[in-house]
Amino acid sequence: MTRSVSPVRAKEMALFGDPADGRRAAEWGSANKCVPHGDLLAVAGDYARRLAALPTIGVGHIKNQINDAVDATFDQVAKQEVTLLGIGIGADADEAMAAFMERREPRFTGR
Repeated sequence: MTRSVSPVRAKEMALFGDPADGRRAAEWGSANKCVPHGDLLAVAGDYARRLAALPTIGVGHIKNQINDAVDATFDQVAKQEVTLLGIGIGADADEAMAAFMERREPRFTGR
């Protein structure tokens, strides 16, 4: 929680135990967004569809990069990024570049 909301907010939450509603969680950065209860399934479904359309290998690399960056130095993260860019990320990387050049939506296959 300390990394999500800051040490000051984490202490406030731990010491006072005040409940945080969705709006507060979003304001503090511990939730992506706050939506009305009736919209929750639609918003979650939209997120799921958008994620499913992304290149799976690339998404994995991005998630690892972000997770590693929490404890890494700038130089370590930059070196890892250059390495990943140098090796590419498979057929989906080639498709992304082709789609960009052809000004069309990419068709990822998970490879």
